[in-house]
Amino acid sequence: MDFEFWLRMLSAGLRPTLLDVGLATYRLYDASKTCTQSNGFLREHLVVERRYARRLAWPDRLKVWRRLGYTQRALASRASRRLLWTRVIQRPWWLGSQQIRQALWGRVVSDQ
Repeated sequence: MDFEFWLRMLSAGLRPTLLDVGLATYRLYDASKTCTQSNGFLREHLVVERRYARRLAWPDRLKVWRRLGYTQRALASRASRRLLWTRVIQRPWWLGSQQIRQALWGRVVSDQ
């Protein structure tokens, strides 16, 4: 919800005021939704990013598209090794991503 709120704000042309003081905090623990349902959150982020990216000014749009690629690679890296290789074959430029190389290397090492 927060992520969509920020993208809606940016797409309306509003800019947040940055403060040098913390106003809120959160805590992660084993049973929190952020930890137990992270793939679901990533899928939701993809939907939200795609929905709002075209409404943003170019500099913000490029940032969202970059994040969109990161989110897609994060989901793919959590998939099975076979599915990850399938995605890499479809998108060979992903091999330039340290995120993907580590996921592939980790799987290759753990399979031996």
